[in-house]
Amino acid sequence: MKISGLIGDPVEHSVSPILFKELSELCHIEYSHVKIRIPKENGRALNRAISAMRGLNFVGFNVTLPYKIEIMKYLDEIDQSARSVGAVNTVVNKDGRLIGYNTDEYGAISTIEQNFGKIRTSDNVVIFGAGGASRAVLSGLQKSTKNITVFNRSKRRLEILQKDFSSSELILDCFSLSELEQHLDRLLDADLIINTTSVGMHPDDGGSIIPSHILSKIMLANNSKGKKFFDVVFNPVDTEFLKQSRKISGAKAVGGLQMMIYQGIKAFELWTGKKVPDFNIHKMEIKLERAING
Repeated sequence: MKISGLIGDPVEHSVSPILFKELSELCHIEYSHVKIRIPKENGRALNRAISAMRGLNFVGFNVTLPYKIEIMKYLDEIDQSARSVGAVNTVVNKDGRLIGYNTDEYGAISTIEQNFGKIRTSDNVVIFGAGGASRAVLSGLQKSTKNITVFNRSKRRLEILQKDFSSSELILDCFSLSELEQHLDRLLDADLIINTTSVGMHPDDGGSIIPSHILSKIMLANNSKGKKFFDVVFNPVDTEFLKQSRKISGAKAVGGLQMMIYQGIKAFELWTGKKVPDFNIHKMEIKLERAING
């Protein structure tokens, strides 16, 4: 029996055990995946949980909010994929050595390309958030376009993100969320708008990172048709951010369920050494959506 885990806070909303059960059946492996909530307010709990999983010989674990950056200091090795992102969402236990990877970038870019097509060099992108998910999305997108703007609540996180990602090729524009109205032109000109924050995530699923009056202004803009919206949140499947953006004529909006599936496939393959055979992603989405809604 192979065992993997999910650590974070919260984790109750996750349907990852169902996903990994399906993947293990496709690969004919006896497998179990457990959710482990590590309270944000308990500073020592993260280290203790990691030690326990190492000792119990877990094949690895996924990392979600708020530990994708903090986890890095507890690992024995960090893969180049995670180093370039600056965040880890997948950890492999290799004979007691914990190695950090990032499969979020693959999950996010695969979802964007499957639903919206390839990102063009001329595309303007706005990202909300400066945490681990934002870093993964940004790392993937910057390979195709340099026209990227980031908004975030914490100025400190923005400064770190800007320092880590700005280079001779990319000068990252970063603004506080409180400055959103001042830089409304960034949203009006954006081809793709992405929420990488936890705003709107279960159980607080009534909120949207973009206030309704700002969305109304986007709706009235001459170039609103054809805008694309992506929310990395997968529970609820239809966030307020997505519901509001669909009111814009001709806009297309996609949630984070596919991203969760794609990153999970990569993580599973790293943990087990097995190649997941091709399967119907859409059917998997339906199964996970039923679990979320049920």
